[in-house]
Amino acid sequence: MLKLRKHLSWLKAKYKYRNALKKIDDAGLIISRPGSPSILNKEDFKYNYYNEFEHKFKIRENMEKKPVKKWGGAPSSFYNYEASFLDSLSSNFDCSYSEALPQANCYENAIYFPHEKMLYLPDEMDEKKILALENFPEERYPKDKIIVKNILKKVNRNYEEVKTTVIYGGNIFLNHYGHFLIDGVSRLWYALKEQNYPIIIDLPRGIRNKKTHIDYFYEALNIDSRRFISFLKPVKFKKIIVPERSIELGGSNAYEIHKLIPENVAKNIVSEMIKPTDQPLYLSRAKLPEDRRLILNERDVEDKLRDKGYAVIYPEELSLVEQIRLINRHNVVIGPGGSALHNILFNLPSNKQLIYLGDTDWLCMRTLYIDAMKSIRSVYIACLSRPEIKTNKKKESAGRDRRVWDTNTLTEVLKKIDLF
Repeated sequence: MLKLRKHLSWLKAKYKYRNALKKIDDAGLIISRPGSPSILNKEDFKYNYYNEFEHKFKIRENMEKKPVKKWGGAPSSFYNYEASFLDSLSSNFDCSYSEALPQANCYENAIYFPHEKMLYLPDEMDEKKILALENFPEERYPKDKIIVKNILKKVNRNYEEVKTTVIYGGNIFLNHYGHFLIDGVSRLWYALKEQNYPIIIDLPRGIRNKKTHIDYFYEALNIDSRRFISFLKPVKFKKIIVPERSIELGGSNAYEIHKLIPENVAKNIVSEMIKPTDQPLYLSRAKLPEDRRLILNERDVEDKLRDKGYAVIYPEELSLVEQIRLINRHNVVIGPGGSALHNILFNLPSNKQLIYLGDTDWLCMRTLYIDAMKSIRSVYIACLSRPEIKTNKKKESAGRDRRVWDTNTLTEVLKKIDLF
């Protein structure tokens, strides 16, 4: 009875998922096809070929890694940070930036568990049979021992086999904008290099019902959407290629190819000449949901910046196309640390100045990696702090999702760099 209930539950989920995909497909959105070994084994994989990157891959195949400069790419400036904090940050900044291509590993007869995002590798040593694909980097010793134990119970079953070579793309349909630009497309380079293979993607978290950054991004790359495949249940691959990430969320490697892909997207979107302007562009977080690191007095800062001639925008209200055009038009981009500043990856001109407004006690290392990739002269200003709230006559932190501007520090530094 329990097995029957599980089967009925799975059928219901499958029916619901496929109906949702059909609605999305009817709306003209880019989606993944439900994976079917029997269908994949019959296809000849003559996809629409897009060779924009072919020459870029050839010249990078034999290049070597090189350490990144102390503070990323071009010399950066830091204001209002404690010297001890910068010393600690400097000592922990250990990043290799490479013009070469990342590595790609090929596994044979591997069983893919889509919900767990793990591969079972029967030809490996006993203690290294499980590859956790979602970890940074992939781990042969996944931390969740319960999931591993459950997988090992299932590996001897007869799973359908996909006989053609496939590429693991990971979570390339990430809805979170910042993580999409960093983590989501980090394995995409190999799929652009080898364009005759299907791309296995993780089951999307949530269903889109309108065009988002995902659709605009892949449309601009001209990727044949028939390549995107998702599986609802475990499947065996005769050969699956797992590319190394072109940038790691918590790692220490960054590759030039990670910037070339969004730059190519920008070139296809910004086809005509855009007249640059020295008007500073402020990327506000004021209209984001309250649980997204709300800045309590951001409206006050917006008013001050508008009075000084700044353009103030709310990125979440704009399409990816509109954001890319603005990033390439304004020579100075300023905003609190977060996803919106990752738009600098779409920047094509080299004379860009990025002003990063951050916490006094924390700085996202990925921004330094992006500095290295883009050779940008960034200015980092520590002018955000976590406010205290009174509860039962006691002062308590308002939490990681609340911030408040130190407007005096912000305006003083902007005056020093002739932006206020």
